[in-house]
Amino acid sequence: MRRRHEASGGTNRELIKQLILGGPEDQEIPPGRQFLYEIISNKRTGFDVDKWDYINRDSYFLGLNNKLDCQRQLAMLRVLPCGQGRNLLVIRDKQVLEYIQLLVARRVNHYVGYQHIKVIGFEKLLGDALQAGRSFLESQPVESVNPDARRYLLEASGSVETLCWLTDARLELLLTEHCGPTARHLMQRLVTRKMYSLVATARLALKDPEDKRKYESAIKKARAFSEDWNRRNPQASDYSTIAEFRKIDYGSGLNHPLDEVFAYSKRGSAGQRCSEKDLLFPDLLLSAIHVSIVRLYERSPGQGRQRQEAEREFLSGLAALGFMKTVE
Repeated sequence: MRRRHEASGGTNRELIKQLILGGPEDQEIPPGRQFLYEIISNKRTGFDVDKWDYINRDSYFLGLNNKLDCQRQLAMLRVLPCGQGRNLLVIRDKQVLEYIQLLVARRVNHYVGYQHIKVIGFEKLLGDALQAGRSFLESQPVESVNPDARRYLLEASGSVETLCWLTDARLELLLTEHCGPTARHLMQRLVTRKMYSLVATARLALKDPEDKRKYESAIKKARAFSEDWNRRNPQASDYSTIAEFRKIDYGSGLNHPLDEVFAYSKRGSAGQRCSEKDLLFPDLLLSAIHVSIVRLYERSPGQGRQRQEAEREFLSGLAALGFMKTVE
């Protein structure tokens, strides 16, 4: 890596990009060098310095006691052969518990922070404001709309330039002043913290890997149910609700998070950590491998009967897919 870095004059942007993304996008990673791409973004286990950094930082600001000693973790990592010609980043066997604690901390952060009911409520509110603003801009003559609003919200909304230019303050200004009355009203709600209120929540958990196929079918139908619900409840209707599908897992999708973890013993030999003996203790902490949550929000307070009917229809539709009502 050092030779490649020096040969490029000290700046190898493609290599830096690959290290951040966890490997090249258009070719397979050479097995003997796989460990290089597991330092920053470990797609195999999720045990990487990026996760250590944001878990520690976000846990602090969320008021959670999820401190991880990064220096200790780095000191015990080794690069060892793990079969099939692969050289992988391997943790010490006594690190497995700390790895599990990291997975649990990540999951807790998602539930109480990143995917909290209020966070999602404000996220959907902002999404509706953007949609209303874009619809307004598309309906107006080009010469009559603000050039920045047209450029950054319509023509180049996904460009790197837009991501760098469109700060929170600029986005608020464009949606409030230049994108029509609906976007202005929604942004005023956002600023005054009048978010969409939660009506109901339903959840389904995968606890046994043997049920994976049945679970996959259920969440696929739940996604389709949510999309159909939102088509039938547009923003412009008198009483409007919006359904949102979310997942909370350990970063390994529907797979057990220890499936791809290798650990070495005091003697130096490396092996996988997913035997029945190894899983006796972790399973006390890793309860449900994957949890799917569908939430229903109302865009504006309706009459009691409207809310009750929406809640009943929403929960009965998801109950048919195996989802259970839950309280948040």
